[in-house]
Amino acid sequence: DIFEMEANLPPTTNAHIDAETDNVPPSDIKVEDRPKLQIFLIRHGESQANIRSHVVSGQSNHVLLTDTGNAQARALGAHLKQNGVTFDHIYCSPAIRTKETARICLEAMDVKEDPIVDSSLLEIDMGHWVGQQRNAVYTPETEAEIKKDPWNFAAPAGESPKMVEDRFVKFVETNLYPLTLKPLTDDRSADNNIRKIAIFGHGFACRCLLRWVIDSSPAKTYKMRMDNTAITELWYSASSGWHFVRMNDSSHLIAQNVPVT
Repeated sequence: DIFEMEANLPPTTNAHIDAETDNVPPSDIKVEDRPKLQIFLIRHGESQANIRSHVVSGQSNHVLLTDTGNAQARALGAHLKQNGVTFDHIYCSPAIRTKETARICLEAMDVKEDPIVDSSLLEIDMGHWVGQQRNAVYTPETEAEIKKDPWNFAAPAGESPKMVEDRFVKFVETNLYPLTLKPLTDDRSADNNIRKIAIFGHGFACRCLLRWVIDSSPAKTYKMRMDNTAITELWYSASSGWHFVRMNDSSHLIAQNVPVT
């Protein structure tokens, strides 16, 4: 919502994409034998807030999907089913638009499992700006303040991108990293030692996680485009760290003649 300009910032020092993560607990399983994680970050379908872009929405957890958003979620599920994609673990934020996107998508995949709901996946909280006209809060003075430090700037009573990133990273460390410590219990072959994870979330929050993964400048976070129900795919290996596979894949919408928004 708020970060639409660049700033000259010192480089960050996360360097996650090619390095083994320090926060993975020890395990009796050899590092090279630990399950890999294939993570599908999926933005929710088009919501009523998305078609009112002149108003600041932030989390707005009550907002519903539009008819287009419902169609996007169905198209996503049909695409995943057609390509034989299955999930071992499914998460979503508490927002109605993500829960509905997950429900419709999973129904189209014939999946009966309910997602695990986690508030760490919520969109950025825009505080007192929620519901206000965008041009009323983005004054030249405010934009100048944002430009000085886009990573730590927060709307009044809201969150900064750093705060969003910190809670999303904590979710990864608490919920996803431990999955690499448990051997798979089914009959998958050694070369398919992979846990597939779906996360139904939000555009800016997911971009904050990506910033951390690729260690980009915080001022560039807004430039990562994420269309509604687009798939961004990440892999994690305990031996080689994070790998960025694809971003903003909305080909399922184009193939099924559903609007890309």
